[in-house]
Amino acid sequence: FTRLALGPHLERIGLVPRPGEPRDAMLLRSRLVPALADMGQHDGIRVRAREAADAFLEGDTLGFTSEELRVLVPLASWDGDLVHWQRLHTALLATDRPARRRNLVAALGSFDDPTLAVKTLELVLDGTLRAEEWGAVSGTRPRARDGVWDWVTRNHDALVARLGELRAANLPWIAARFCSEERRMEVEAFFRGLPPQPGRKRNLALALEDVERCSAARETLGEPMRAWLAGLPR
Repeated sequence: FTRLALGPHLERIGLVPRPGEPRDAMLLRSRLVPALADMGQHDGIRVRAREAADAFLEGDTLGFTSEELRVLVPLASWDGDLVHWQRLHTALLATDRPARRRNLVAALGSFDDPTLAVKTLELVLDGTLRAEEWGAVSGTRPRARDGVWDWVTRNHDALVARLGELRAANLPWIAARFCSEERRMEVEAFFRGLPPQPGRKRNLALALEDVERCSAARETLGEPMRAWLAGLPR
């Protein structure tokens, strides 16, 4: 469905930027590419993402625009392995350039592998990543979500100490993309059992509301949606 709906738009503007193209083409591409690579399993995009990440890490980026690197370098981490994580980590330790660091931090926060996602979060605790970079690495890919949640519950006190109370009040949002009543109850029980913290109560209520909405939508629309998608042309 994603390829049917979005593929023609990418074909129209092209996967690779053209010289002198309008800014709206660049902005549209930056939205289309992640959706098609993820939900659409677009092999061509994933190949170009790996090429972009390799070029970026090797310091030879003449074939890519800065906007392409911003989008593609994190995307290459989705199916990245430990070797790729280590290359990103090594590059992070070596750079003093803010723009390069931003791309590296985003890439380190984009692994599907929960073990590698957790390795990245541990860089916040050991000081390699700054407290203000927590948001860039804690968005969490769906396949890593359970592992990341387990890690957060085990390291909550250390995270609060590292992030400070203001940022730590946002920790309930880690669980906002769960989609079951069982998980909603688990998240609520965990945070309700902690000492009060300014700002957290409201964020928890909003995050739980997101989980509840998703769970209700899945229950109501899941079967009809699967049937509709099954009837689409392949």
